[in-house]
Amino acid sequence: MNYQFQETEERAQRIAYLISGFINRTLTTREHDELDLWVEESDDNVELFAQLTDERNINEAMTFMKSLDKDKAYKKVRSQIGVQDKKRNWLLPMSVAAIFLIAVGIGWLIRSKAVDSVPSSNGVAATTDIPPGSAKAVLHLASGKAIALGKESNGTIAKEGSVAINAGEQTLTYSGSTHSSTSIYNTLTVPKGGKYKLILSDGTQVWINAASSIKYPAVFNSSERKVVVEGEAFFDVAKDEKKPFIVEGNGTTIQVLGTSFNVSTYSDEPSQTAVLVSGKIKVVAANKQQELAPGQQANIGTTGDITVTAANVQAATAWKDDRFVFKEEPIENIMRQLARWYDVKVVYKGTINYHFSAKISRNQPISTILRLLEETKRVHFTIHTDTIEVNQ
Repeated sequence: MNYQFQETEERAQRIAYLISGFINRTLTTREHDELDLWVEESDDNVELFAQLTDERNINEAMTFMKSLDKDKAYKKVRSQIGVQDKKRNWLLPMSVAAIFLIAVGIGWLIRSKAVDSVPSSNGVAATTDIPPGSAKAVLHLASGKAIALGKESNGTIAKEGSVAINAGEQTLTYSGSTHSSTSIYNTLTVPKGGKYKLILSDGTQVWINAASSIKYPAVFNSSERKVVVEGEAFFDVAKDEKKPFIVEGNGTTIQVLGTSFNVSTYSDEPSQTAVLVSGKIKVVAANKQQELAPGQQANIGTTGDITVTAANVQAATAWKDDRFVFKEEPIENIMRQLARWYDVKVVYKGTINYHFSAKISRNQPISTILRLLEETKRVHFTIHTDTIEVNQ
């Protein structure tokens, strides 16, 4: 990752001290709070902290540090950056130098304590780590044929009438006719641990999240464009005022002209949600309806009641861009998302009555995310093969 931040030399050394103290479990409460504030300053700090406190990275770095002439390396970095005005604070112009100083500082501080085997900095106990999800799905044609999609997908994989179906590693595209008098339905299913993008025959783009599916016609008919969603999907709808776009799912209907929005109909969530990013949509459930403006969220309860609130658009749509964004979320909400993306089971040992905030790439192994949550000192995790145990 290209970390985009600047630190003074003094500040970099302070961060090194705080992170090494976190690793060695020697921080005072005030120092721990100081480190928390630095981590929360930016997404880059979150990911840098996760990398620098990863036990595997620490042990590899310590092997390197044993053979490194740290004084020489430190001076070399400074000379390459250049110090043109000694009266000014020496600013590390971007990532590489600052990260190097922090990493070297951590190495110095740990080595000075004669620590050759670094203990886990976070307490995440694991028999094995769990890798992130990837682009994969299964396409079910009208004939009943099922085609696995993912890493090996390349080129035209099937035809439905006059429409060609083309698959890449991450995207499925329909091209050819734009309308038809009859509807031939396909279903795209994304398993746990997966994600896939679909471009419908009208140009509408759909991102489908893990443990989700979408049923749709290969070519839309002349009167409407209707799809059925189970789970979660993000839509960027091609505008066609003569043919409204309709999304159905779990008793809820969303009517669209041309807009982008996120819909979640997971059966294990306390409510269904629709978050409008741009344009205008109408949410219909149990003979009730609400129109949304950009930045609003509709929450649909089990009885069909619709409540409209201000949406955290970034959190609701982060998955589409391969990120997790949690803002004051109960641990149960967070673990449901992790369970789908990492295809794991979750068991709870005790009750955790706290809310958590975090921002991190979904492309990290699960231990990295659990480590960030454990940094709050309010929750502890144990990884057992394909099961995550959550403890106080």
